[in-house]
Amino acid sequence: MKDFFEQQVYNAYQNFFTKRETGIIIQIEKGLTNIEIAEILSINEQTIVVLRKNIMKKAKCSNKEELILFCKEKGIL
Repeated sequence: MKDFFEQQVYNAYQNFFTKRETGIIIQIEKGLTNIEIAEILSINEQTIVVLRKNIMKKAKCSNKEELILFCKEKGIL
């Protein structure tokens, strides 16, 4: 029953973030800076700043630790 419940919770958040946002979250979890993430994803650093701000707002988190915890609890990471 626990597995079924977790699957239902995880499915609800499966598309919570876009693929780009999820990619950025993965890099944040690794402890990378905005500049490093921008280089890896081949996009402008300012784009990372904006996307990161949107990610935090969407998840209603105030720091990266809260974001990572949120994503792990929801099965996003």
